Amino acid sequence: MAWIRCGSSEKSIALRADMDALSIQERNSFAYASQHKGLMHACGHDGHMAMLLGAVDAIVKNKELFDGTIYFIFQPAEEGLGGAKAMVEDGLFEEFKIDKIYAIHNRPTEPFGKIFVKDGVMMASYDNYSIEVLGKSTHSSMPHTGKNPLVAAAHIVIAMKSITSLDLNPNAKSVVTVASIHGGEADNIIPDSCVIRGSIRAFDSDVRKEIEKRVKEIATYIAKGFGMEAKVEYNTGYPATVNSDTTSALKAAVATVGKESVVTDFQPSYGSEDFSYFLQRVPGAYAWLGSGEEERGFMTLHSSTFDFNDKLIPIGVQYFYELAKAELGRE
Repeated sequence: MAWIRCGSSEKSIALRADMDALSIQERNSFAYASQHKGLMHACGHDGHMAMLLGAVDAIVKNKELFDGTIYFIFQPAEEGLGGAKAMVEDGLFEEFKIDKIYAIHNRPTEPFGKIFVKDGVMMASYDNYSIEVLGKSTHSSMPHTGKNPLVAAAHIVIAMKSITSLDLNPNAKSVVTVASIHGGEADNIIPDSCVIRGSIRAFDSDVRKEIEKRVKEIATYIAKGFGMEAKVEYNTGYPATVNSDTTSALKAAVATVGKESVVTDFQPSYGSEDFSYFLQRVPGAYAWLGSGEEERGFMTLHSSTFDFNDKLIPIGVQYFYELAKAELGRE
């Protein structure tokens, strides 16, 4: 955390950059590729830090133009470990009086220089599960003397894939993924158990809860129907990222890239983001900044060949600066 106090106003905002890398072996060969085996900045968080540091510099040089406190949050562990949640639990909003909070993330699948921001859901919630089906091992020549967990698991998978089509309102957007099934080693031995793993993504909290309920019911009762037991471990992850106040974000976006390059009509992403924990506490907005260019190729985040587009940095710096001006600028 860092902050700049300007003037006498008690108003405040926070600007956030995430700063962790990913457990991916980089396959780029340029001079600035990661020097740490198995680790790389595959999501552009190093670029986000550069943007926020640039904004710090710009605001410090123009302190007389602002009236209030600007907080700068360099947040660790966004990539799956919930660093934002940890900061909230450590008393971030009790120790610092933050009225509104903002963040921006590079988006290499979108055209360079366009800023995407709108009210409501920007990104989905993320949960994951593990279902262990407990059967009874036996030789394949005597299936009646055992209980085959693979058969029960197959029925569980089929039933789970019907959740979105049969159990939910057709307008309830969500994704129920079965990502892995592990059980057995030999072709003539029925195993004792089988494990199913996957993830759940949703935009609405009630839909999220309903899916969790149905996953547990389906696993429990189908296994029971085959005379077996299912142990379900359901892990609740990041909530949906929901923008609650985009007035200043839109104003800053227009001031930065022009009205023609600000996009407000687009589909939210099924990816997830722990900035959602901050937005549950105070109003604010999360935005995307397009970085794709034909000559660079429209790469994807979390790729082993990802290369942050450095031309985004001055755009991000200005966006953060304009946010501070929109909220705390002197008339």
